[in-house]
Amino acid sequence: MIRCFGWPNTSEVLMHGSGQYDFEDSNLDAFSIFDYKQTTLYHGLNREDEYYDTLKNLRKPPQSRKRKWPSLEEFWESEEPKPFRFIADDKGEWRKFVRYLRKDIERRETMGGSYEEESLEKFGHEFDISHGEWEKQGKINSDNIAVLHYDWTHHLTKAELKAIKKEDLPEQFTSPNMPDLSQAERIFVDKDEIKQEMEEEKVSRDSI
Repeated sequence: MIRCFGWPNTSEVLMHGSGQYDFEDSNLDAFSIFDYKQTTLYHGLNREDEYYDTLKNLRKPPQSRKRKWPSLEEFWESEEPKPFRFIADDKGEWRKFVRYLRKDIERRETMGGSYEEESLEKFGHEFDISHGEWEKQGKINSDNIAVLHYDWTHHLTKAELKAIKKEDLPEQFTSPNMPDLSQAERIFVDKDEIKQEMEEEKVSRDSI
């Protein structure tokens, strides 16, 4: 899961889970996958081996025995299959989503690598945070802001985009510029002026 989708988000089931992946399809239906009572986050710290090796505990069925639980790191870094819980919107096409999930995991297993490595290679040049090169001056990323470059047209096919009239396309935004504070003027307003303006606005509304 980590190699395919990166590290999970914080679980919304609080202490019962240690991580959660959230997905959304083209119909805006939401799907979530999370672990449930699988780590020491819920069960607490493990005790010494003698606590679990008692005859009374070993006589119980395997699913009922007290046992050690993995830490968060051990659980998410494990290569063994683990149980997860899956929830979806009531009208979500969950069977289709499960097929996509299996296909994406199989693709990752075949091609190797990880989501983190691909993301770093693709977007690493956009980082504006110094990674220890203190002699290098950081550059503020003011041009590659998603809200300035991505809109609803990115969800359309080439044919759909071609069919839209030019005047119906969304407005192109530009990065805002920092105002010149040296040209700014300080304005002083007292309570009497504010009260007078409020009374004038009230008179204006009443006259309408």
